[in-house]
Amino acid sequence: MHLSLRQAAKLAYVYLRHSLITLAAGMAIIGLVTFPLFIMEEATQMVVFGTWQASSAKDWHTLNRGLDLAESINAHTKRVNRLLGWIHPLNRLSYQDFTAATDYWIESNRVKILALDPHAMGGRRLTLSFTPDSMTDMGDHWTLKAGLITVIVPDKPLSIPVSVSGIVRPLPSGVIIDTRPE
Repeated sequence: MHLSLRQAAKLAYVYLRHSLITLAAGMAIIGLVTFPLFIMEEATQMVVFGTWQASSAKDWHTLNRGLDLAESINAHTKRVNRLLGWIHPLNRLSYQDFTAATDYWIESNRVKILALDPHAMGGRRLTLSFTPDSMTDMGDHWTLKAGLITVIVPDKPLSIPVSVSGIVRPLPSGVIIDTRPE
């Protein structure tokens, strides 16, 4: 079969048109995932800007509210990225790093609040690296202390600092974090 120049041009046009339509459809699908992730990233950045103000003013209540909001947005970002990020692998890696950095930023601000006003963390679950000034064997548990913070652990720590996680409970003279299973 021998094609005329006109027939060859028409075939090339049809092939190019279908290729461009397929490319546009693929980009639209990728955009359905990447754009919401981008908006969630922007929302997180807005929270960061607001918490700078709260932190500068030493308004721990407002800072905690901002950190709660950042945790919520970050959880949504992780969920969308985990479920649909495979559509754009480089984007998925970028948002994995972004959400990990956001987790670190949240944790470091919670530790800052605990250090500067421990009572502002009352009732919140906190995970942190703790360096005690003293350790006391209480028989069935160990009490670790540093400043206004007391941590109760079931066993003597094998290394310092100690990674602890528990709910912060206010005391008249500071706070206590009990890490023992309930």
